[in-house]
Amino acid sequence: MIDEQVVLLANERAEWELPGGRPDPKETHPDTLRRESSEELGVHVVVDRFVDTWTYEPVPGRRVTIHTNVVAAPQSASLRHSDEHVAVARFDPKALPDLELPDGYRNSIRRALRSG
Repeated sequence: MIDEQVVLLANERAEWELPGGRPDPKETHPDTLRRESSEELGVHVVVDRFVDTWTYEPVPGRRVTIHTNVVAAPQSASLRHSDEHVAVARFDPKALPDLELPDGYRNSIRRALRSG
């Protein structure tokens, strides 16, 4: 979350998702999250706390494991999206609009709010 908001990226499948990606060899999960946030959003984040892990099948036959964390960034952070996404937006995590957002991401956001 940035500024008490959740940042979501829209992908080419018209779904919204949390920033993140695959780790490089020997990269820790927090290191991956910091690198991906810089690449995908242009923002340097501090990894706060682990939320959960879940498995997702974005396209038939392709399963990915999602690890979610709460992160912090400067309040003045200006967001941009990389070429991997078509849009970026901030949302109130307590009142997410009706978005094409996979249930796993929605559940992770709810868990983060409960554990915060």
